[in-house]
Order: sequence, then structure tokens, then C-alpha cells
Amino acid sequence: MMLPYDAWIDTREKRVHVCMLIFLIVSIIFIIPYILLGILLVSRGSYTSLFEMLSYPILDSSYISRVILDAISLTKVTPLGILKLLLENIGTMELLEGFVCIMAYALYINKKKTTYVISLLLAEFIVCTILVVIALRASSLNGAIIYIRLIGQVFLIVNIVLLVIAFLSLHITIGNYKESLAYEVEEIKEHMED
Repeated sequence: MMLPYDAWIDTREKRVHVCMLIFLIVSIIFIIPYILLGILLVSRGSYTSLFEMLSYPILDSSYISRVILDAISLTKVTPLGILKLLLENIGTMELLEGFVCIMAYALYINKKKTTYVISLLLAEFIVCTILVVIALRASSLNGAIIYIRLIGQVFLIVNIVLLVIAFLSLHITIGNYKESLAYEVEEIKEHMED
């Protein structure tokens, strides 16, 4: 016997749409703190405003900001030290985000778009890591602030693009899900004869 709410997920297509809706909503929730962090980083132009920002709770919610804060305390910048720093700051939310991305990639019909999004995230990570290393080697604090503002600009550009893609995909997925809900599955009972 089918329950009334089974109609929401009674076909593979409906289940894929529900998973994509969950993925897109989670993605939007993950993207918004990076946009806010980008705005904060771009708006910092002085030594005092940069250190005022250290008390903001948004810094704990993003991976890159935790890496930057820990990188400031590095006494020696080496490739192995940076790799260790990058791995130590991976938290539960980043693991969840990675898992959701892998699941969405496995489920999503248009894998080409998902590949572009993952490539964009990887490029953002690489560029920000390079900028952090350059900022750590800056000869003055003003030089480091310039690179920190560049990191903020990268966050803003990439994450606004990702947010637009996520909202467009959310709109398309909701439309496709509505279409798939128009079809009802009928349960057929078979009687076994002895």
C-alpha cells in the first residue's frame, strides 16, 4: 500500500529532483557566508579594521578564513607546513559539503555543469591559497592587506557566480520536479496462484 507522501518520491526521476533540491539549498547555505566574508575582506583597508574583523563569528564558518587565521601564526612557510595547515582546518561542514557535491555529481543528469562548478571551486581554492602564501611573504602589512583584499574579491566574484548558478538550477529543478509530480504511479498487486 502506497502512502500519500510516496507520490513525492515514487519514481527515480522524482528522487533525483528531491536530492538536487536538497543539494542546491545546502549549496546556497554554504555560499552565502563566503559572499559575506568577501564583502568584509574587500572593505578592510587598514591594520586596525583588519584586526577588528578577527572577532567576527563569520570567520569560524568558512574554511579559507580558518586557514588564513592559522597561517598568520606560522613561523616558517613551507609547502609541507601549508599542506598540514590545509588538512587540519577541514571540518565537518567541509566534509558534508564535499559529500553533497559528490552525491549531486553522481545523481545529476547534467554532469557537464556540475564539472564546471567543481572546477570553479577548485580554481577559487588554488587562487586563494596562492594569495595567502604571497600575503604571508609580504614585506609590509600594507602589502599583506592588498592580498587579503584580493582574496575578498575572488570570494565575491566566484561565489556570486555560484549563487546565480545555484538559484537558476533551483528554479529549473523546481520546474522539472513539478512536471514529474504530474505523473502518478499506480501500484499493481499480483495474486499468486497455487
